Amino acid sequence: MFNSINPGIVFIDDKYINMDSVYNMSTRGLSIQLDYYSGEKELIQFGSNQELHKAFSKLAAASNALEFGTNYVPR
Repeated sequence: MFNSINPGIVFIDDKYINMDSVYNMSTRGLSIQLDYYSGEKELIQFGSNQELHKAFSKLAAASNALEFGTNYVPR
C-alpha cells in the first residue's frame, strides 16, 4: 500500500536517509551537507554537478512531502 511508505525515506548511492531527522541541508561545492536534529552532520560528495543536482532535488522533494503532505515518488 502506498500510504504505508514513508515519503521522507531517500536512498542515495545505497545510503538510507530519513529526511524526518534532517533539519537543514546545504550544498558546498560538489557535496551536500546534512545537519541532523541529533547534532550530527554528514557530508555526501558527488562527482559532477548533475549528480549533485539530482540528489539535492530528491532530498528537497522528500522534505517537501513531509512538510506539505504531498505524495512523492523518487525517480
